[in-house]
Amino acid sequence: DRRRDPQEAKEAYEVLSNDEQRQVYDAYGHAGVDAARQGGGPDVGEGFDGMPFQGFHFDMRSGNIQDFERLFEEFESVFGGGSGRRRRANNRPYKGEDVQTILTIDFFDAVKGCKHTVKVPFIDGNRQTEKEVTTEIPAGVYDGATLRVPGQGLPGHNGGESGDLFVRVRVKPDDYFRREDDDIFTELPVSLSQAVLGGTAEVLTLDGMVELKIPEGTQTGTRLVLRDRGVPRLHRRGRGHHYVQVMVQIPKPSELSSRQIELMEEFNEEEVNNSYSWFERWSRMISKSLESLKQGAKM
Repeated sequence: DRRRDPQEAKEAYEVLSNDEQRQVYDAYGHAGVDAARQGGGPDVGEGFDGMPFQGFHFDMRSGNIQDFERLFEEFESVFGGGSGRRRRANNRPYKGEDVQTILTIDFFDAVKGCKHTVKVPFIDGNRQTEKEVTTEIPAGVYDGATLRVPGQGLPGHNGGESGDLFVRVRVKPDDYFRREDDDIFTELPVSLSQAVLGGTAEVLTLDGMVELKIPEGTQTGTRLVLRDRGVPRLHRRGRGHHYVQVMVQIPKPSELSSRQIELMEEFNEEEVNNSYSWFERWSRMISKSLESLKQGAKM
């Protein structure tokens, strides 16, 4: 039966924690210890609950079977007593400790996936050293993700399996691409004529250059979508989208040729003379709102 008598466990601890009783046990065994107690030995059991013993805590009130077992294994390993079953239990296999490390990768390695070699601590016999582990980085991994590599931690004990390696991934940002979840965001500068007349523009995506249609009358800040051109979804099918924000470039007069300035002046005259121009509609809207404000102030 693996369940131990709490009184028996307490007596075992008393012997191990008292130098005099331990010497008596070495010389005469349990009989000598019992005789010494009858003669009025010290009360070494005081404060036993929760006291540390050889790397673990034991609480008489908990009745934890594993703690009982480990206590007796320690007792028997010191004094050589106990049955063969107990000695065999002391040699049972234990899994090795897990190991954690941090790996910093480039933006495109996170998007496309890659393999990286990391150095982790390793115990070779009684010597602590390092070993190299090749880690598979899945496509779409995000900054702060933790990857588990089974069996690449510290070696187990008594033939037990090795622990696991946990790799925390840090992803460097990119100057052009901005990532949010599985979506990509970029900006696209377009000329004034492109924004007014429409056309096409070349956009750099994760897959290379792609042609994007610019609708007529596109305003600055307009967001256009390239579907399924984003980051692969981690451990799922499909990809996110690529959002392109249009930034209309307004040239300075110093950047225009004399012919362009002449055309802009003609364009301006046409706008002023056209009662249906956007400028005229904007002016009428402002005037109407201003009149409403004045009437409200008189009330």
